[in-house]
Amino acid sequence: MGGGTRRFKRGNRHMANKRKEKKNIAEGEDPRGPRKHYEDIIRNNDDFEKYYIKQNIVPETEFAQFLAALRRDLPTAFRISACSVSEAQALLRIVEGKLFKGLLEEALVLDMCAAPGSKTAQLIESMYTKDNSVPSGLIIGNDIDNSRCYMLVHQAKRLNSPCVIVTNHDSTNMPNFYISDKDGNKTVMKFDRILCDVPCTGDGTLRKNADIWTKWNTANGNNLHGVQFRVVKRALEMLSIGGRVVYSTCSLNPIENEAVMHRLIVESEGAVQLVDERPRLTGLVSRAGICKWYPASRDMVMYDSYDSVPKMFETQVRPQMFPPKQGDEDKFHLDRCIRILPHDQDTGGFFVAVLEKIRRLPWEAEVSNSMDGDKSNAEEGSESVEDGKRTNSSRNGPEKKKRRIQGYKEDPFVFFDESEPVWPSLRDFFELDPEILNGLLTRCAVGKKKNIYFTSPAVKQILLNNQERVKIINSGVKCFVRCDNKKEEGTCNFRLAQEGLASISRFVGPKRRIKVSRSDMATLLANSDPKSPTQISVLEPSTQEAVAKLEHGSCILDYEGEDGLIISLVGWRGVHSMRAYIAISDSVHYLRLLGEDVSKFEVNKFKKENVTENLVEVDGLKDESVLDFPIKEEKAAETEEKCDVDELKEAIIS
Repeated sequence: MGGGTRRFKRGNRHMANKRKEKKNIAEGEDPRGPRKHYEDIIRNNDDFEKYYIKQNIVPETEFAQFLAALRRDLPTAFRISACSVSEAQALLRIVEGKLFKGLLEEALVLDMCAAPGSKTAQLIESMYTKDNSVPSGLIIGNDIDNSRCYMLVHQAKRLNSPCVIVTNHDSTNMPNFYISDKDGNKTVMKFDRILCDVPCTGDGTLRKNADIWTKWNTANGNNLHGVQFRVVKRALEMLSIGGRVVYSTCSLNPIENEAVMHRLIVESEGAVQLVDERPRLTGLVSRAGICKWYPASRDMVMYDSYDSVPKMFETQVRPQMFPPKQGDEDKFHLDRCIRILPHDQDTGGFFVAVLEKIRRLPWEAEVSNSMDGDKSNAEEGSESVEDGKRTNSSRNGPEKKKRRIQGYKEDPFVFFDESEPVWPSLRDFFELDPEILNGLLTRCAVGKKKNIYFTSPAVKQILLNNQERVKIINSGVKCFVRCDNKKEEGTCNFRLAQEGLASISRFVGPKRRIKVSRSDMATLLANSDPKSPTQISVLEPSTQEAVAKLEHGSCILDYEGEDGLIISLVGWRGVHSMRAYIAISDSVHYLRLLGEDVSKFEVNKFKKENVTENLVEVDGLKDESVLDFPIKEEKAAETEEKCDVDELKEAIIS
């Protein structure tokens, strides 16, 4: 009875605390207490210093310098993304063959923990080595967090590649992807390159995340070791023999780094090996991986061997976390790992390891290449990801619960064929090469099609064979947008989309193309007012003559300069006018490439203007989309358009 009273009193105190918290929130106070600015955080942690002195990740004589670098803020850096091969040739000449050696355009690449997408974007750029060609390979970017997947989509959209797929799965139990051969038989697809930038404690980012100083403890790294191992283990299962996995963290802790590599090599029984890439990284100051470290319990006791771990800590400090036995270090080549330390080149702290699969893993089933052999990983329909967590669904459970577990079902990917009702109109109006039909798709099975997308053949294979068993968030680049023309019946009800023009331009015939001079291109780009477009009469005579032969509607404006600059833009041929049908931000970009003055486009950042409010209906043209809209609006748009919504780390894929 007394115990019950105590519980009741504790309950009263709990409810009182909850009421106080609600009152504080109502009064505008943060229930977590006053938040500290980074400059107020004391950048010191005795346990951190004690732990890393013992690990000897830097010589004792350098430790003070290492610690001083961690206490300084990280310098700010910017990266300029490539727009196309022709526009970024100078940049490509600088980085070609340096950052992504050996990553060919036909490679099958998987980024297992991809969000927010900066690394995936670099991988996409590295695949485009030729002008006006779609790579035969593909890149799949995956993340466990559904909301972060849309951030990943937004990053990938900037590059407008038809070779990208975004998926939403737990990477420790990533489902197999199937492809079919000429006879229709399905086999498991193996990847050539896989990037595992795994979840980590992030203590290598102390320079930009100062709050880690107050939160750091040894238990964090111990708790993540198992997850990190399972991610890279699953990656190796999905890798082809001869393929390579890059494992990376922004952590300094050997429990998250060398210990994971050591465990993997031991359990794979020699099926994988570490590859030494340091000699190829000229200009990057790095250190070799370490071969000796000391796992520690939460109370900061460090152990030489598992035999010395007290029973109460056996669940925290596991036998797989310990280094190779003395005399066995040379068997594992952990010195081939790459450590990047903050005081060497004024950077953050990183760990990178390159693994090569030289034969089948011991636990890989002999039947794993067939549809029947996928039992070891994610039964079809048995796993799904909701709110960033993996759950197991019960086939016998109530329908309502099953739907909740599986989460939101993405719109289907419906590919075109010759029976598609809108195909004849598109084909005839744009003089399309029939080859394009193989890559066209929509995201709605029935009803009016608003947008049409284009994918590469490799991506189409994945979508056709896996969309019922893999949660695919987004793929394809928008190439046509419904654009009903009220004034002219019988005209094609779709316009070209600038996003996909680079991918499909080669399929569009001369019937819908106009060659324009530099001055005409500049004139069209400079006039951004959709209600007062450029009149055809002000263009050069040669352009006027070409426009006169052009039927009203969407077209391509081609410019080729003497300096090799090539610009292709979506245009709109009106009754008496012509305009470049692109976003204002893109207009400014192309005007700069042409060397034109762009001061008229400078916007007062304190004055908000809706630059798209007049784009919905102009000259009898009712457009189903707008050209510029904030990221926040993308996810709130119609479900078909859901696709439109840390520090940069260089991983060496080779």
